[in-house]
Amino acid sequence: MTEPARVVHVVKGLEANSGVAVFVSELAREQAAAGTDVTVLCDYRPELAPPPPVRLAVGRPLSSAAARRGDRVHIHALWSLFCLRALLFCRLRGIRYVVSPHGSLMPRVFSRGRIKKALVWRLLLRPLVRRAALVHCTSEAEADACRALGIDGPFVVAPLGVRLPERIDPPEAKGKGYVALFLGRLGEEKGLFTLMDAWERVRPAGWRLRLAGPDWDGFAAKLRRRVAAFADSVEFVGEAGPEAKDRLYREADLFVLPSPMENFSAVVLEALAYATPVICTTGTPWQAVEERRCGWRVEPDSAAALAAALAAATSISDAERAEMGARGRELAAERFSWQGVERRIYAAMQVALAGAGMV
Repeated sequence: MTEPARVVHVVKGLEANSGVAVFVSELAREQAAAGTDVTVLCDYRPELAPPPPVRLAVGRPLSSAAARRGDRVHIHALWSLFCLRALLFCRLRGIRYVVSPHGSLMPRVFSRGRIKKALVWRLLLRPLVRRAALVHCTSEAEADACRALGIDGPFVVAPLGVRLPERIDPPEAKGKGYVALFLGRLGEEKGLFTLMDAWERVRPAGWRLRLAGPDWDGFAAKLRRRVAAFADSVEFVGEAGPEAKDRLYREADLFVLPSPMENFSAVVLEALAYATPVICTTGTPWQAVEERRCGWRVEPDSAAALAAALAAATSISDAERAEMGARGRELAAERFSWQGVERRIYAAMQVALAGAGMV
């Protein structure tokens, strides 16, 4: 009897609000359900632990996780010593590996600590990533960013998945007033000043703008100063755990992501799963929002364009918003099941490793 295929996922951490953590946990769950022997290796005790029968190894280097030549090692995100060591170990031991950058190679990442990152990238990371059997990207935009950095692939483009909430609350159950929600890191790169400018222009009657997410480098204080003149219509709720996120999505009548660039934007997918219309920018890979008529896409960094979309979204009827939300939920169900994501990655991995004589 042949042994089941083995996959070792390597990720620095599994934080509860991290899209990378959700991806690793859900992918590992689907692989284990398909009969694969799966281990998740992380540097410290996770907040979001993968479910059994997936094994969890904490604080151990890949060398002590009994990685074998025939294993499939999948390394997630790149800018950590923990993952760099795993890449080096695989390269030195002749173990073929798959890399998922998870946005870590997008242009905005290199704008901080440019000299140090450029050196680490050229001397260490790029040669190792170029040796990967497969590079998994969550969007074509991310694959293009990798190509621009000299990564030739092979690539597989597979988005993050989503598990649809079983129950969707009707509009009348959401309480008094309307809520436009932003959920994500409160950082400069998220386009939040543009959102503040647009919100100040529109200030729709009966609506509040709710900002949820962790403060990043003290940026929340700058936002609070910016909205001082209209603070009665803006609410800061801080970082949200899984239960709080569920409540925030359920209470939202509109979701807004003003980021000028994203490799995927899991929060857009989550909002669609909750049947909430979305406003995002053309710098995100969400053409389907327009194609399926479940939201609006605007030019990045344009307060005027974002204000026009906000005015349109907040002036339509509850019934029209509900219809848009229903179309968004259908889109999430059709294209973004975790099972479908796992199948796409696994099929590409089989082809890549077959070329290396390993399947």
